[in-house]
Amino acid sequence: IYNKVIDEAKTRIITPEGIRINALLDEPAPEAFLFETLHPLGFNSAQIKDIANSLHGQSGKQFVSKEWRVIKDRNLLLLETIRPEDESTLPYQLIKEEREFTPDFRIPREKETACFDADKLNEEIHCRKWQAGDTFIPFGMTGKKKISDYLTDRKFSISQKERQWVLCCGERIAWLIGERTDNRFRIDETTKRVIIYKIV
Repeated sequence: IYNKVIDEAKTRIITPEGIRINALLDEPAPEAFLFETLHPLGFNSAQIKDIANSLHGQSGKQFVSKEWRVIKDRNLLLLETIRPEDESTLPYQLIKEEREFTPDFRIPREKETACFDADKLNEEIHCRKWQAGDTFIPFGMTGKKKISDYLTDRKFSISQKERQWVLCCGERIAWLIGERTDNRFRIDETTKRVIIYKIV
């Protein structure tokens, strides 16, 4: 009977992203449910008690077992496997194309593609993970915005923020990859050549 109740609760509480906190708190025994869900993933009783105590707290708290981590986000307990990532290698490929800017050129609108004025990309191009304190001027705006604020406004989860990369021209950020380009590198009436980057 106990196992049947737990299994039924899982269908109400667990999503592909993680555990819905509000749904969990509606259950008669949230901590028992957490134990049955997290103990098989290597979390001990003390950790599970700490996770239960964090449900009403601030976002950002993390709990780690040998192979899994739980992140307290706004409405979810995010469940992720821990896998060693090479911090210096992009998790996808960027294809670069350069062409003449002609009147019939149409700027792609997909987030996977970014177009720049080739002459404005006049320093070394490299990619890295974004860092605290990074700013850029989002396309269409004139003022600087912190990347941390932009990602929060876009309601990125903590783990999504951790996986966000930027394409830099020298020290300046030209593209929050997959999200938004920087206004300083935009195509305008003086543009002669364009550079297009596409995520594969």
